[in-house]
Amino acid sequence: MLRIGVKLAPGITGFGEFAADVSAIEASGAHSIWLAAEPAPGVDALMTLGALTAITRRVGLGLIAATAPSRELERALEALQAMSGGRALGAIQSGARLRVAAGMWPGPAAEVESWEETDAGQSRADWRQALDRQEEAGRAGVIVAWSPRIVDLLRNSDLEDDRSDLQMSTG
Repeated sequence: MLRIGVKLAPGITGFGEFAADVSAIEASGAHSIWLAAEPAPGVDALMTLGALTAITRRVGLGLIAATAPSRELERALEALQAMSGGRALGAIQSGARLRVAAGMWPGPAAEVESWEETDAGQSRADWRQALDRQEEAGRAGVIVAWSPRIVDLLRNSDLEDDRSDLQMSTG
């Protein structure tokens, strides 16, 4: 079964909203929550991962690097693995493709999975087709950018876009 990860946007406007979004992602059944290792000026990925560890209980917590990580990031992932009870994930990204390893950075000794960053599409049908394509390609998972719509797609991905309520209201 294809696993679905949600990549958080680089900026955090306030802790309350951040905690609510993360809780919604976890409750929707997402496999993991991801951050870029170098998200944006003024945002510390390691501090954010620490907050994620404190407010989540089940989801995997991932860090995406564009190149081989520094020793500091290696130590941070080791600490995250210990603090999260084994939920840490490391990924090296090349274009849309990601090499993902549990509890460590992907390398020759690590068991690596193939994931891909993808778009959720405009409709539930687009979403299902994107997931089907990735599964057919042999991917272990996909990562999609966070939006409130993702929670609905994760919870109700098999529902059709039925708007009979609008048809009834307009006669």
